[in-house]
Amino acid sequence: TIWDDHEIANDGWRDGAQNHTPDEGSWADRKAAAQRAYMEWMPIREQADGRIFRRLPFGDLAELVLLDTRYHARSAQIGGPLAPPPPADPTRTLLGDDQAAWMEGALRDSKARWKLLAQQVMVGNLIIDPGKTLANLDQWHGYPESRTRLLTFLRDSGVKDVVVLTGDIHSSWANELTFDPNDAATYDPATGRGSVAVELVTPGITSPGIPDLFLGVLNDARPKNPHVRWVDGNKRGFIVLDVTRERTQAAWHHFADITLEEPQVPAFAAAWSVRAGETRLVSDPGPASPREGAPALAP
Repeated sequence: TIWDDHEIANDGWRDGAQNHTPDEGSWADRKAAAQRAYMEWMPIREQADGRIFRRLPFGDLAELVLLDTRYHARSAQIGGPLAPPPPADPTRTLLGDDQAAWMEGALRDSKARWKLLAQQVMVGNLIIDPGKTLANLDQWHGYPESRTRLLTFLRDSGVKDVVVLTGDIHSSWANELTFDPNDAATYDPATGRGSVAVELVTPGITSPGIPDLFLGVLNDARPKNPHVRWVDGNKRGFIVLDVTRERTQAAWHHFADITLEEPQVPAFAAAWSVRAGETRLVSDPGPASPREGAPALAP
């Protein structure tokens, strides 16, 4: 488990939130109370300094490297839902230098085949008009220095088989991660050349997806986002992640209507996988079959 903004307030950052106002009291008190409640009620081991970024190895197959892109060091967001790219500002950060260095060390030192970087906000760009307008500057491209540092590390460090696992946006995405998806010299969506890692984004189970107002905008912008291999903007559901030494697969399952009282079997929506040693997503015809002798999945 890892927290995001709504454990405290919408579009939260280190020292405030979009929907926290002074008449609601002290932000520091609100943040401390919410974080205490989280530690008391969620299955997480407290660390002495209150941080929640940590490593969870699963043998030599996979290691979860969990980040706090929300409350440890994040600077305030700038811009609205649609805004120009942020100006260069090395003082703004998403992780903080200490967490960024810790993450790089964790990925570099991991003995696992797959390094699963589990965190909150999308690394893949949402480009509306190249060079002019981006959507949702709450995510990594709203912090260009932090994003460039992450992608540069993934490109140059020699660390292989990194898969980014993301939530927050309440919708389903399969992304290849590249510096500029519209620069043909550095990225080719047909072959995956120039992709430094892949990103798998899970929808919300009950939280609403992208508002209808923006769905049309995003659909119209699809040609400008060739790194987005697949997206569903508003269906609710979940991902089943299946990891073997040869590949990691995400299978998306969506509910037809979460307001129905009777039990539902979620429908398979799509499956995408990345093979060991590669940074390219490949579409699969269906979800992975259960392993022979494996225990039954939870109901």
